[in-house]
Amino acid sequence: MKKLRVVVLLIVVLAFAVAPLAGGPASAATKVLKLGNTVPLKTKEGIQIKKWLELLAERLNNSGGLVVKGQRYRVQIISYDDEYSADTGRAAAERLIYQDKVKHIICQWGSAPIVATLRVAETNKVLQIGNGMTEKTMEPQWHYYYRSPSLFWLAGQQVVFLEEFQRRGLPMTVVQINPDDITGRGATKKNSRVYKNLGVKILDNLFWKRGTSDYTPFATKIKSINPGFVDTGTTPGGAPTLLLAKALYDVGYKGGVIFNNMADAYREILDKVGPEAIQGAVGGFKDPRDYRTERWVLDLCDVYEKKYGVWETDATNWIAGWFILMQAIEKADSLDVDDLRKALDGMEYSTLYSKGRFVARPDKKNPRTCDSVGEQFPGIIRNGKFVILKQVSVDENYRKTLKAYGLEKLYGVQ
Repeated sequence: MKKLRVVVLLIVVLAFAVAPLAGGPASAATKVLKLGNTVPLKTKEGIQIKKWLELLAERLNNSGGLVVKGQRYRVQIISYDDEYSADTGRAAAERLIYQDKVKHIICQWGSAPIVATLRVAETNKVLQIGNGMTEKTMEPQWHYYYRSPSLFWLAGQQVVFLEEFQRRGLPMTVVQINPDDITGRGATKKNSRVYKNLGVKILDNLFWKRGTSDYTPFATKIKSINPGFVDTGTTPGGAPTLLLAKALYDVGYKGGVIFNNMADAYREILDKVGPEAIQGAVGGFKDPRDYRTERWVLDLCDVYEKKYGVWETDATNWIAGWFILMQAIEKADSLDVDDLRKALDGMEYSTLYSKGRFVARPDKKNPRTCDSVGEQFPGIIRNGKFVILKQVSVDENYRKTLKAYGLEKLYGVQ
C-alpha cells in the first residue's frame, strides 16, 4: 500500500510538471522573466499599452519563449494602474520591485509615475525603458533609465507642420494648450523654446485639468486671441482630443491645429462632429499599416486586430520599450541589467512604430546615450483622410531638432 501511495504521488508530481506542455512550444521555458509596467488605465493609451504587452508576451511564449545563454524563459507581464499619479505610480513601482522582484520595467507612459519610479529603480538597479515628456529623466544622476519614444526629438516633425502652415499663409503665432500637470507643463516649456527659435510668437499658454469635459471656455479664449495655429501639446487621444476639436469648431476658430496625439481620434471627430471640424489639422501619424512595409510589422497589426476585435493606433509608438528590450537582450545574450546597459549604448533599433537610435544628451551634461531619436511621420487631414506630409528620417530629425533648439554647436553638428 505504501509503495502504491508513492507511485500515485509521483504520477501527480509529474502531471503538474508536464501540464504546461499542453500550451504548445513555450512549454520548454523552465524559468519566468517578469517584465513590469505601470500605465493609467483610464486612458486609451494606457489600456492599449497593456493590451499590446500582453499580446507580445503571448506571441513570444507561444513561439517557444525567450532564449538567453541557452536557457529558455517564459515572459510574464505584470502591469499595474498608476492612475497617472506620482503617489500611485511610486506604490506600483515599489510593488513591482520589492514584491514581484522585477528587474526590468518597460513602456511606462506618464511623466509623474515615471519620475516617482526613478528613485526606487535607481537604488535597486532596475532597468527602465519608458516614455514621458519630462526632461528630469535625462539628468546624469540616473543610470538605468532609457527613453523611447522621446518627445524631445519631435522638432523635426514640428518644422514640417510650420512649413505646411506657412504654405497656407497662416500667421506664425501660436496658443499652446496642455494638461495642467508635469507632462503638460514640460511640453509647454519644451515647445516654447522651439517656437521662439523658429520665429513663432507665443500668444498664450493655456492649461486644463485632467477630467475636464467642457473645453468651450478654452476654445472661446483661443478664438478671441485668434492665433495662426493652436498646438494641443500632450492632450491625449480619445475624448480630450475629440472634445477640444469640437469646442474649437463650435466657437468658429478657423486657424491651424496641431493634434500631436490624434491617432484614431480623428475618426471619432469625423463621425461625431464632421469633416469640417478637422480639415487641415496636422498631427503625428501612428498607423504602421500606412507607412511600414516589413512583414513582421504588418503581421503584428493583423494579430492585434484579430485578438481584440478592433484595430487601435493610440499606443503603437508607446510600446517601443518591448522591442528595444528584446533587441538588447538578443545583442547582450543576457538579462543582467549592466550587460543590457552596454548593449543599449548607442543602439539602433526597430519598433512597431519606427526605427530609432539612442543618443547622448550633452545639453543635460549627460554623456550616456539615454535618449532616442526616431523617424517621424507628420500627417494632415485632407478630405476626411489622414495622409503623410513627409517621412522624416532618424538623421534628418536629429539635425532639424538640434537646429530648432539652437544646439548644433553643443552637439557638434553643423
